[in-house]
Amino acid sequence: MKMTTQNAALSRAKHGMKTVITAIIFSAIAVACGSPLGVEPTLRPTYTPYPNTVAVDGNPKMHEVGAEEWFIGEAWMAFEKGEEMYDSGLCESAIIAFKEAQEHHGKQSDVLENRIGLSYDCLGNYDLAIQHHSYAIAINDDSVNRVNRGISYLENGRCEPAITDAKTALAMAPAQDEGYHTDVEANTILATCYMLQDENLLALQHADAALTLASESNYTATDIAAIAEIRSLVQLGINR
Repeated sequence: MKMTTQNAALSRAKHGMKTVITAIIFSAIAVACGSPLGVEPTLRPTYTPYPNTVAVDGNPKMHEVGAEEWFIGEAWMAFEKGEEMYDSGLCESAIIAFKEAQEHHGKQSDVLENRIGLSYDCLGNYDLAIQHHSYAIAINDDSVNRVNRGISYLENGRCEPAITDAKTALAMAPAQDEGYHTDVEANTILATCYMLQDENLLALQHADAALTLASESNYTATDIAAIAEIRSLVQLGINR
């Protein structure tokens, strides 16, 4: 069944998916190519905060966060505060709240490590973002966490590990929703990195794959246009 935009946003939120990869990649290309592409850098991925209550097995005292189950309490309240701070662009405050949630939660959580990583991305501290995305992968090695770390590597100008994470994500079960698909994000990372490395035939292959799947996954027209622009730059490199 096709999900509504609101439900899709809530589902993406549960996984902490980065959904602005093309804007981030555009800024990376602009720096690498030495020419502005008319796109402002976007460092803070956006997502919709969780609903107030998600009952688990009919128990209103529990919340479901991704694949994790949380009891309502201090951990959840700190987590919601972190979501609110992050959504408001107050990323330093978000990190404090998410770390407080970790203390109260009392067990490993890739959800919290992912959120802390996203918050450090927001601050432009990519080394710490990569560190926390790596913690998330150590807890739960899935395509979302791999793509998120791959984007952080790309933002940090480190294409080789970004390529490794993107390829690993493609070999995993994809996470997908209305307007989001990890295979689109992974192929876009690969297209960008291969273009920056002058491996334009490989870049074209991945740009085409990203474009096709983005259309099938109901990506926004803006995101599709951004991927198409990457493909155009790749084609220019081939035609040189």
